[in-house]
Amino acid sequence: MAELPAEGRERSAGAPPFEALAPFERLAFRVMRWANVGGGARLGALWQRWILEPIFGLLILRRLVVRGLDRLESIPEDASILLVANHRTFFDLFVLGWILVRRWKGRWRTSFPVRANFFYENPLGLLICLLLSGGSMFPPFFRKPRSKAFNRYSLSLVQGKLRRTRNLVGFHPEGTRNKGDDPYQLLPAQPGAGEVALKSRPLVVVPAFVTGLSNKLGHEIAANLRARDPIVALFGEPIDLSAFPAETRLAHHKKCADLFCELASSSCDSNGLPMYPCAPISSASHSNPKPEMITTGTSFVSGAARSFCSSSRPFITGICRSRSTRSGGFFSICSRASRPLAASSTW
Repeated sequence: MAELPAEGRERSAGAPPFEALAPFERLAFRVMRWANVGGGARLGALWQRWILEPIFGLLILRRLVVRGLDRLESIPEDASILLVANHRTFFDLFVLGWILVRRWKGRWRTSFPVRANFFYENPLGLLICLLLSGGSMFPPFFRKPRSKAFNRYSLSLVQGKLRRTRNLVGFHPEGTRNKGDDPYQLLPAQPGAGEVALKSRPLVVVPAFVTGLSNKLGHEIAANLRARDPIVALFGEPIDLSAFPAETRLAHHKKCADLFCELASSSCDSNGLPMYPCAPISSASHSNPKPEMITTGTSFVSGAARSFCSSSRPFITGICRSRSTRSGGFFSICSRASRPLAASSTW
């Protein structure tokens, strides 16, 4: 997932600076723009609804554990959402976006800004981009210094989407994949996510955290068939941006992005969050967890977690890891909820 540039003057979304791109990059951009906001947008939405959504269900549904959707019930129906999340694998935002789109069918048009490397630079990448996302992997952001002007243009596209109604844009404040050993230790936030949010108001910013995924598609398919290696997705309270001034600077963008990372990780930081006893979900019982797997913990309401959790709603009190598994630990949630954590109970 791309990190947006944080400096420079915004440019009109009506004039792509194609002179900054190579010939195939221009073609790829035109194709994906057609699939995302042009004449192919309707076809892309149908592809996502009837092809991709069932396929993703086959890949993850038997492993999926979701908490926090109740926090999003009060979001206005016509609001646009900036979904900010941790970034460990290629599939993080696809899974989180799939959860929201499946829960509220037909409410949002989805876009996941992406780094142009591979996807916008060769025919195979473009084909995968179309088939895997149905046009939602748009707009692109390029690493090359000569493409800086085009990145500003892509930034204006993202902001334009969020200023309109019923758009869902996924974004990683870290700016790049975190390849460290500890999934709960996020990389330093980059200012681009804060710039997008502060310059696109009014909008709703939703923090999320997902763990349990890998970058190996074959492994994900096999794990779902065996109902092993649970995928845990957590959604936090929408973030209040009223504390930030109307006229923003780079320092505000960075502070806002830091807040996104803090809230996305506050319920899952293994160093800062008290851990409570919790039985692991075994591979044999994950599909139908028993009620005794759910334990009750004391609320963690200090610092950023006070904003992240609400005492009047179910909230996350811990992520428990079992050391007995081959992959380094299954994940289960300690929650005040008294019902099982079966994926079907979420919907």
